[in-house]
Amino acid sequence: MKDSLIQDLILTTSKELGVNIKEKRRTESHVIGRFIAYTLLRKHFGFTYQKIAKIFDIKQHGTIMHGIKELPFIVKYNESVAQSLAKICNEWRRSSEEEGVKIHRNGIKDLEDRINLLNLEVEVLQAQLNKLKKIKQ
Repeated sequence: MKDSLIQDLILTTSKELGVNIKEKRRTESHVIGRFIAYTLLRKHFGFTYQKIAKIFDIKQHGTIMHGIKELPFIVKYNESVAQSLAKICNEWRRSSEEEGVKIHRNGIKDLEDRINLLNLEVEVLQAQLNKLKKIKQ
């Protein structure tokens, strides 16, 4: 589930900013998009700097630390970045909730199927137990 949420975050951020944030470019949109993704991955999943660096194929985790440290200042002084961040958070939250509902529904269906199988197994075992009791008498 986390992998799909990570991909959703990257796609949502890329879509909002109109760039592919996984590209190794230094344009403002690319950099800010990555900073946003780093921060959300750290905040919502508690990922280590190294794990976030691995997701973005970055060798130095210090890059991640710098991005997370700088984003609040960028947001404070750049209203369009603040608006983009809000849109990304809302869209990502909405898509992750929908994904969670799908997983929840599938999980319920799987549990119901397991219950049915276990009930059948109980019936078989009960029948075998009754046969053994009859033989013993």
